[in-house]
Amino acid sequence: MTTLYDLTNNYLQLKSLAAETDPEVFNDTMDAITDGIEDKAIGYAKVINSLKSETDEITAEIKRLQQRKKAVNNNIGRMKTNLIQAFHTAEINQVKDPLFTIKLSPGRQSVVIHDEKKLPVDAYMPQPARPSKTKIKELLEKGREVNGAELVRKEALLIK
Repeated sequence: MTTLYDLTNNYLQLKSLAAETDPEVFNDTMDAITDGIEDKAIGYAKVINSLKSETDEITAEIKRLQQRKKAVNNNIGRMKTNLIQAFHTAEINQVKDPLFTIKLSPGRQSVVIHDEKKLPVDAYMPQPARPSKTKIKELLEKGREVNGAELVRKEALLIK
């Protein structure tokens, strides 16, 4: 079976020999090559449409899996919150098992903004609608006071 690449090369070679070739032979050969290219083009079009359909299916599957991932992550978050609450209720900080060591540990400090309207706009708001928690955190860590924000340390649940 002749490939599209071969047909294209044959077409170009025949075209360069147009002046040296018998016109009837030239036209017959050119028609045969052109028909072959047209047939290949139709085949390519079918494959392209098939691949487009496949990408639509892949896109739908990606969306489904992203939704599934979000649901699983939400479940993980709820379960961790429940464990933290149970540890606090039982007044325990650690559980050891041959498979796991589960313990409460101080998490990283993060900024909680109580009232965005109280924040000074100049240094903390790169965009009018969003305060820069990174800049606010740097100032708070240096001991500066920022109205409307504070540093808090949440507990993290470690599973090893």
